[in-house]
Amino acid sequence: MKRAAWLTLALFWAADAVGQRGAERYQCAFLQPDGDPLELEFVWERGRTRGVIVGNNGFSDVLVWQGREIVSFVEMVATGAVQSTSIAPDGVAIHSRHTYSSSGEFIRAQWVGLCTRP
Repeated sequence: MKRAAWLTLALFWAADAVGQRGAERYQCAFLQPDGDPLELEFVWERGRTRGVIVGNNGFSDVLVWQGREIVSFVEMVATGAVQSTSIAPDGVAIHSRHTYSSSGEFIRAQWVGLCTRP
């Protein structure tokens, strides 16, 4: 699964390198309550509304919303729940998860972190 994610990313980067596409990329780090880091990477094409999130569980498609001031990414998971990340111009970000467990309960979580453009 990670191999396919890296292949997707490589295609974005290669296209950007030859000037065919305007690839955008953020690398984000959030500190989880247990002290472990949560690292996410977002890649999308300038002007497009779809992109890819790469995290510790592989990769997934995301919707991209570029507003006047911030950019947000929304991942729709198989249960129907959503996870979102919003990034301010200075790189401060918030990542929210609304997970629905197999036991029929919502598990909510939210972290503040920092995103950079490598």
